Amino acid sequence: MAFSPMDKVSTWRKLSVGVWGSPMNPTAQGERELDLSKTLPWLDEVSERAGMKITITHLFVAAIGRMLAKYPDYNVILRRNRPFRRSSVDIFVQVVIKGQSGQADLSGVKVRDADTCSIVAIAEQIASRAKSVRSGDDKEIEAAKSSLRFIPPQLAPYLMRAVSYLNYDLGIDMTRFGLKPDPFGSAMVTNVGGFDIPHALVPLMPTSRVPFLFCLGQIHDRPMAVDGKVEVRPAMRLTASFDHRLYDGFQIGLMTNLVDQIVTNPERYDLV
Repeated sequence: MAFSPMDKVSTWRKLSVGVWGSPMNPTAQGERELDLSKTLPWLDEVSERAGMKITITHLFVAAIGRMLAKYPDYNVILRRNRPFRRSSVDIFVQVVIKGQSGQADLSGVKVRDADTCSIVAIAEQIASRAKSVRSGDDKEIEAAKSSLRFIPPQLAPYLMRAVSYLNYDLGIDMTRFGLKPDPFGSAMVTNVGGFDIPHALVPLMPTSRVPFLFCLGQIHDRPMAVDGKVEVRPAMRLTASFDHRLYDGFQIGLMTNLVDQIVTNPERYDLV
């Protein structure tokens, strides 16, 4: 096979070759649109019975938990370049924190035992922990922030990778530095719909060792094909990112299809 050099190369192309190396990111991403015509009334009904707001985010945490309970071999973490099965199903939910100056920061709450918790218990976990995080009363989060506050920006990438290696690969207790063992859990859920974002492709955070995440977009009315006819129904664009080193297309299809079924038909599952 013969190759010939290009005579004309743009300035940007020359710069980009110097900025980036060969593609090495193992992330596989995809999206699908969910029909929420049954979901939203169900959430309203459960909210009324529970006496608290139950949201689509809570439902996704419950759905991912049930999915990992059905497929325990997919509840994994990569350690020392080998997959290990986790002993529990914990889901990390990203939370926005607004400071007194009006600036926003990103933090999160780990929902424990999401495979067995009811959706109401999941909502209570998130509400209680999020309140502590936003008020600055969460000791774990504040200890981690204190440890990171004095790190020079030049050293941050190397230190984060070192902490990830010590914590996950070697299993060293990093509690004294404000980092609990496996602080992020089995998966992540983030919701950008509240920011009026239709949908987004969100990257995996390498140092968290979380192998997949779901990003929930804005809920809006969309024309959808139903029994050969066009109907306007509430819908949401769902995107997901997976670590391709741990999941292939077959596994991703099983995982996302089951989550889709639970979210769009929640009344069929034991979630309450």
